[in-house]
Amino acid sequence: MKILLLSPFYTSPFKYSESFPPTGLAYLAAYVRSKGLGSPRIYDLSVRGKSRQGKFWRHGLEDGEIAGLIRNEDPDVVGVSCQFSCRYTNSLSILDIAKRAKPGVITCIGGPHSTLFPGKAVENAAVDFCVTGEGELTFAKMLESLQATASLKAAKEKLVNEEGLAFMMDDGLVFNKRKTYIQDLDMLPFPAWDLADVEKYFELNIPYWSLRGRMMPLLTSRSCPNRCTFCSMYRTHGPKWRGRSAENVVDEIEQLRDRYSITSFNVTDDNFTYDPDRVIKICTLICERKLDKLSWNTPNGISIKTLNRDVVRAMKAAGCTEVNLAIESGDETMRNQVIRKNLATEKILEAVSFVRDAGMRLNVYIVVGMPGETKETIASTISLLGKFKAYGLGIYYATPYPGAVLWDVCSLKGYLPPDYEQNISREDHLVHSQPVIRTESFNEAQIRKWRTKIARFFIIHNLLEIMRWEIRKPFLLNIPYLYKRVRILFS
Repeated sequence: MKILLLSPFYTSPFKYSESFPPTGLAYLAAYVRSKGLGSPRIYDLSVRGKSRQGKFWRHGLEDGEIAGLIRNEDPDVVGVSCQFSCRYTNSLSILDIAKRAKPGVITCIGGPHSTLFPGKAVENAAVDFCVTGEGELTFAKMLESLQATASLKAAKEKLVNEEGLAFMMDDGLVFNKRKTYIQDLDMLPFPAWDLADVEKYFELNIPYWSLRGRMMPLLTSRSCPNRCTFCSMYRTHGPKWRGRSAENVVDEIEQLRDRYSITSFNVTDDNFTYDPDRVIKICTLICERKLDKLSWNTPNGISIKTLNRDVVRAMKAAGCTEVNLAIESGDETMRNQVIRKNLATEKILEAVSFVRDAGMRLNVYIVVGMPGETKETIASTISLLGKFKAYGLGIYYATPYPGAVLWDVCSLKGYLPPDYEQNISREDHLVHSQPVIRTESFNEAQIRKWRTKIARFFIIHNLLEIMRWEIRKPFLLNIPYLYKRVRILFS
C-alpha cells in the first residue's frame, strides 16, 4: 500500500517562507513503516514553489501541480495534516484535488482543527476519514482495516468502534471520542525524516528566532497541564503531560547530527520544562555525548513556574542559546484570572534573572486584547517590561480558537464578527494576525494602538540590549531585523 502524506500549501502577504519540517507527519510515517503497513512518503507542498496571487503569495505547488504529483506517486491513501486552523480550507482543497486526480483514492485529514470538528470534516465529500488527536495508533488501525478488506465500506464496518476516528456511513456519522493517549512515548520510532526532503528546509535557511542553517525540530514531550483560556492544545494532545526519557531524546539528537549534519535544533514542546529533573538529565547527557556544540532554543516558550537556576544553567551548558518566556500580561488580574496562567509577577522576575545571569538571549511573549483589557492593564504590562532587559518580544492579538475557553466566552458575549467562525479556516482573512475581539471596553483599532505602544516602549527600553546581540551577526543578516523595528517606532 502506497501512502502519500502531505503538508498543505499556504498563502501569506509576505514573500518570505515560514515553512518548517512537519514533525507530526514524520512520526506518522515512521510508525506506519515500523508496523509494515505500507510505503509512506512525505511531501511538504509549501516548500515547492511560490507564486503571487493578488495581494498574497501562495507558498507551494499550484493545484495542477498537486494533481500531477498525485498521479505520478499513484498512492492508495492520501493524508493531509493541517496544523493551523487558517490552513484548513487549503487542506480540504488538496483532498478534493486528490479525489479528482485519482478516483478511488482513500483520503484522510488530521490536525487540531479537524480534531475539534471531526463531523464537519467528514461531511466533505473529499474526506473519507478524520483522525483526531494523536494520530499514530489510529492511522495504523485505519490502514490495517483497509488492507484486510476489499472495499472502503467494509473497512469502515471494521472500524466502527475505533476511538479517535471519524467517518460517514449510510446511516450517518461514526465517531468515538478519543479517551486514551500514548503513555510511553519511547515506544514510538524517531520521526522518519528520510522519507521527506529535509534539504529543502536547509536551503530555505528560515530563521527561528536567532537560529538558522541546518536546523531541525525536536519534540521531547506532548501536551501541557496548564489551561490558559486562549489555548486548546490539550484537546489535541490530551489532558496530561507526557515526556520521553532523557536517553531517548538525546539518542534522537545524536541521530539528527550524524545523519543530517544539523548545526542546531528547536525544542518544540508546549511545556519542555514541566519536569525539571528530566530537563537537567537531558542536558547532562547532551554534554556527556559531546553534542553541546549544537545550538538550540525553545520557540514555544518554557514553563516559568517550574524554572529554577539549576535548570537554566544546565540548558546553557548543553548549548541552549536563547529562552522564550510567556509572561502574557503585566497585570496580575489579566494574567491569573482572565488568562488563568496562575503565575506570580515575582516568579516571572526570578525566571528572568536566571536567564540573564546565565548569559542567554531572552525573548518574551505578550497577549493583548483579552476581554477585560484596559489602558490600565496595558500600563501594567509596560511597567513589567520596564523592570528587565530582553532581546525579543512577541506580541500576539488575543485570538479565539475552537476548543478554547476564550472561544466560548467571546461567542457567548457577542465579542466576535458574525462571519468569524467560517473565516478562521481561511487564510485570506488572516484572522490570526489581526485583532478580532471587540468588547464594551475596546475595539480593534484600540487594540492595535495598545500593541504599537508596547512595541515602541520595548524597542526603546531594550535598544542597547538588542544591538548587543545583533552586532554578533554578519551585517547583512541584521538589516531585515533592524528595519522592522525602525518601522514600528515610526508607524
